[in-house]
Amino acid sequence: MRRGMLVLAAAAAFGLGAPAASAAPTEITFGGISFTPNDVTVNFVPGENTFEWNRDEPVAKTFHSVTSTGGNFGVGPSSFTDFDLRASAGTYPYYCVNHGSGGSGPMAGVVAVRPIVTGADNDSYDVVWADGGTQTGSTFEARWKKDGQDKWKRWSSFESNGRTFGQQDKPTDVKQNKTYLLQIRSRFPGTSKWSPKLTLTQPS
Repeated sequence: MRRGMLVLAAAAAFGLGAPAASAAPTEITFGGISFTPNDVTVNFVPGENTFEWNRDEPVAKTFHSVTSTGGNFGVGPSSFTDFDLRASAGTYPYYCVNHGSGGSGPMAGVVAVRPIVTGADNDSYDVVWADGGTQTGSTFEARWKKDGQDKWKRWSSFESNGRTFGQQDKPTDVKQNKTYLLQIRSRFPGTSKWSPKLTLTQPS
């Protein structure tokens, strides 16, 4: 099967119309004691800001922050009006230090970034989880499992922005008619939670 056809098949498996498509950053507004929306999941887009927080109240009213619970990013508390973030793959709970009670209060949220497939062939997938401009990690941990299995398996820790899943049978020998699940966690600075699952499916 041609590589391009496999890329589209893999993209369809995890809900993309096309792999690595350009997309505008997701806007999150903040003010009072809330972030809106407060739970956002996107696919990684190379070369683009991932999230933009914009204040929707008078600047002088209150001091806010956007603070990752894992230490991956943060701004404030101050009277800032906007905050842009280019995030690598991972899940990032965050909160306002003045109104979020350490992540359990009303002014808290979660942003999540799923890794993407940029190329594929009959026994491998090119997976990307970061680029040179992402701000939430310089080291990345990867884990995987076959669909239907309960236990995740460690793939490796990487300082690269992506890797070929299945190259030289690592972390596994990719087979047709098999579905594989992959998650990434970003580290340094901080440590994110595991990303939303990327589904890799080899068509027959």
